[in-house]
Amino acid sequence: MMSEKKRIEVYMKLGAVGLSTNGAVVHVEDLKTVAGNVATRLTGGSVLELAVDSYYLYQFNIVGNGRFTLAVRQDGGSVDLESRDFESDDARRGAHGERSLAFKVTR
Repeated sequence: MMSEKKRIEVYMKLGAVGLSTNGAVVHVEDLKTVAGNVATRLTGGSVLELAVDSYYLYQFNIVGNGRFTLAVRQDGGSVDLESRDFESDDARRGAHGERSLAFKVTR
């Protein structure tokens, strides 16, 4: 049986001009990469088709400096499913968990 999917956008909600992230989205239950080259910047993000009722992790690297907020929402929606604030220097120096955004795709 095919699982229900939704179009989900991973995007930069707030951040300095020139700051961007690039990474992969991993399906948490089986640790499989479902999308690579997922990029965010202040002017936009990446849209992915992801299974409903599943947990994911956006693992990324950072280009640029400053504070930023990453968020996840349904494509075309205005309500965030998840968001998290980051500081570029702290994220670069910290453990890989400091460069990750966990989220669940809900119905």
